[in-house]
Parts: sequence; structure tokens; C-alpha cells
Amino acid sequence: MMNLIEQLKEHEGFRCNYYYCTAEKKTIGYGRNVESNPFTPKEMLMLGRKDFDNDPMTEEEAEQLLVNDVNRVTASVKEYFPWAELNPSRKAVLVNMAINMGITGLLKFKKMKHEILLKRYEQAGVEMMLSLWAEQVGGRAEQLSLQMYAGQWVETDKYIRGSYNNVTR
Repeated sequence: MMNLIEQLKEHEGFRCNYYYCTAEKKTIGYGRNVESNPFTPKEMLMLGRKDFDNDPMTEEEAEQLLVNDVNRVTASVKEYFPWAELNPSRKAVLVNMAINMGITGLLKFKKMKHEILLKRYEQAGVEMMLSLWAEQVGGRAEQLSLQMYAGQWVETDKYIRGSYNNVTR
């Protein structure tokens, strides 16, 4: 799970104060969309906080919330994908995508899901790149696509930009 947490921290970046993400949603920490995923009373108790309006969020607090989000999202992803058949790096791709766009956004990748069900992970990686999401998130999509394709963790500084430029359906 630590590989996934570190990858998400890099992809999302940290902001200690509220901001509006590209989808115009109020967000804080490591990409926590508080409009779609508000803080639970249990989380606020865990952090010893009432709010983040006056005191900025710390990186430690943001990481605790990110771990909670990963656990919550993982439970949802398990319901829709053949979890037991996937290796850890491919599981991480799906959770990373669901953290980024929500489970409903992930489920719109019907061709990718079909390829995963058929265990054609290379083609699933290609399908990821043939999406508006890939255009929007750029390098993140390339890294995750290669990770799905290869079934291995791909470090950000080691993936090849533009590797799918000539892919067609």
C-alpha cells in the first residue's frame, strides 16, 4: 500500500489550504474533494480538529486522510473488478484512477474493464490512453497506463512520455 500512497502523493500534490480543483470542487490536502467526500466526524476526531478554516492542514493529517480514502475506494473497486486476479501494481492503477475521478468515473472505462476481465492487460493500458482522462492528466495517465500494461510499478521519472502517441483503435 505504501507504493500506492507515495504514488498518489506525487500525483495529487499537497496543498495545506482549500482550493478549487479543475472540476471546480473544494479540495485540500492530497486532492481530497470535500464536496464529494466530506470529512467524517470520525476523521475529525482522529485528527483532533473541528475544521481547517483557520489552521492549515499538515502533510501528516493529509496522509492520514489519504490512507482513509484509499481504504474506502479500494472497497468499491473490489466490487467491480476481478481483484483477486490482479497483481498489486495493477490494483494500484485502479485505485489511483478511482481516487482521481471517483468510482463512477472509473466505471466509465468500459473497454478497459472488458480487457481486464479478459486478462489482456496490455490492451487495457492502451484503452486508458484512448480517453479524455488521459488528455486531461497527461503524465499521470502515461505512468498508470504503462503500469497496467507491464504489471510492474513504474516510477514517475522512468516512464516514457509520448509512448502511446501513435495508438489507434
